[in-house]
Amino acid sequence: MEVHFIINEKSGSGNGRKVWSKLKNQLNIKFFEHITQFSGHALQLSKSISIEFLKRNEKALIVAVGGDGTIHEVINGIDPQSKLYIGFVKAGSGNDFSRTFQSFETANDIEQFLKTPSGSKMDCGQLVYFEEARKFVNNAGIGFDAFVTLKASHSKIKRLLNKIGLGKLSYGFSTIIALFTFKRFNVEVEVDGNLYNFNKAWFVTVSNQPYFGGGMKLSPDSKPNDGELEVTIVNNLTHLKLLLLFVTVFFGAHTKLTAVTQFKGKTFHVRVSDPLYFHTDGEVIGSTNASLTYQIIKENWICVDNNRKSTQIIEI
Repeated sequence: MEVHFIINEKSGSGNGRKVWSKLKNQLNIKFFEHITQFSGHALQLSKSISIEFLKRNEKALIVAVGGDGTIHEVINGIDPQSKLYIGFVKAGSGNDFSRTFQSFETANDIEQFLKTPSGSKMDCGQLVYFEEARKFVNNAGIGFDAFVTLKASHSKIKRLLNKIGLGKLSYGFSTIIALFTFKRFNVEVEVDGNLYNFNKAWFVTVSNQPYFGGGMKLSPDSKPNDGELEVTIVNNLTHLKLLLLFVTVFFGAHTKLTAVTQFKGKTFHVRVSDPLYFHTDGEVIGSTNASLTYQIIKENWICVDNNRKSTQIIEI
């Protein structure tokens, strides 16, 4: 089975380069190395590999080395009909993907996997906006979370924290800064045909797995293989109480608060009153007040199973 590594050396303010250099020197297998050169390159690379192996009707392993943005691009590039196992070696800041999905820690993990390869079919979400669509494996949202993500991505503090191994704290610092400039909004959320309206909302986030923002357990009941998504709406909170809410999110205790509303469903339509930033897997797409549609795509990709604890192990 061919092994293709897609590496974002710039992830985690250069941590990707360090992680890959160490891993590469430890590998005792034949592999193909693809270094990303620009934003969107990982998507192009995975798409090219996917098309090739779909034509050949052969199995292959793609290992993304980077952060959540890197695996986001890889998932968006693959064809769900291709026989590709998707693995991950974390080297980013938040690394929320690896908190739920199995990933490789060492070269030996990869080599052991290749002896008896197997994986688990996983869902992903899809955001439809304007005339485009983008998949997400962690979460997608509009409002304060996208605003904070934008601030964090351009933050000098994030680069400093990454250098000392505390990159996951960058979201917290950016949250405090963004509190003073973000304007709350009114939103209509349609859940499988049922309409709900919220005033003075902070954010609307749709989750495929529990974690976001570098370890915050925003959607504790989310499972990436249950055929459903979860939407979280936070509204009618003062600035100080929102800050306190983020503390409880790390433990998943926020769901008991009246300011937090959550729904399960297969399709969500979100309509906001004013143009707001929106994102998928922490990658800010832009700003809009157009209707956004979030929907589940069942069993869209195959996550490596490298510890054999999954209950849905398949061989392809």
